[in-house]
Amino acid sequence: MTLVSRTRAALRPAYWRLASGLPVPLRRRVLFLARHGRWPNLRAPRTFSEKVNWRILNDRRPMLVEYSDKIEMRRLARERVPDESEMRLPELLWSGSDLDELPDLDSVGPWVLKPNNGTATVEFGPAGKARAEVIRRAQQWRASSPGQLLGEWAYTQVPTRYLLEAKLPGEGLPTDYKVFCFDGVPRVVQVHTGRFSHGHSLSHYSPTWEWLPGRAAKYRNDLMPAPEHLDQMLALARRLSAGWDFLRVDFYDLAGWVWFGEFSPYPAAGTMRFVPHAFDEYLGSFWTLPDLPR
Repeated sequence: MTLVSRTRAALRPAYWRLASGLPVPLRRRVLFLARHGRWPNLRAPRTFSEKVNWRILNDRRPMLVEYSDKIEMRRLARERVPDESEMRLPELLWSGSDLDELPDLDSVGPWVLKPNNGTATVEFGPAGKARAEVIRRAQQWRASSPGQLLGEWAYTQVPTRYLLEAKLPGEGLPTDYKVFCFDGVPRVVQVHTGRFSHGHSLSHYSPTWEWLPGRAAKYRNDLMPAPEHLDQMLALARRLSAGWDFLRVDFYDLAGWVWFGEFSPYPAAGTMRFVPHAFDEYLGSFWTLPDLPR
């Protein structure tokens, strides 16, 4: 870690304490300024990042809440794609609100534990982790009030529960294919490798797997081959995102199957800075914001 990165890490808690005292609309704008280096236009948003922020501040449709609950989204995904041969879901080993009711973690095989109302929060096991330590760490997720600090309304409407899933096949973390769908049409596939590591890479492709010259400022941008089941993944994304002005649908391509990951109505909470800036505008050009009741 460089001196600059260490300094930023040390200042971050103070920055967040200051930001958390601001009203959510101002907090979102200050956060946007800190991440993107400019003040957002949320009256007439043009970029994808601005439109995510507009949704966070303005869109209160109940469907956002349903699609922000990781337990509920499993049901919704299976309801739209009933055939397991078309799309698999990780096995659900347990779900509940009381962590004391977790099963014996040494007897369930490799697992993943996460809250149902947040993003990028996960525990992998067994990896020699004591059950009490896993519970202690997971309890901190509830204390952090998912969605509150970032003002992500839909997450704040979902009571905290936990889900324990069987780990997906294969060693290490699988490649993550995040399909950006606008009006039910897949437009861009965002590919993540090495998540939760210093080697995290993020790249973007068209549905025909043409590399797109846009990346996230903080990650590598490695070229990746098309997944084996790309066409099937795109067809599933169409079905799963039908009826949405925008929805991100995540998949894995593993062991000869397409696996459902999750839905995301607020990708990266609108904080990801794309370079060049024109790529943010490119993504935003596909998104026609809905007319909401006044």
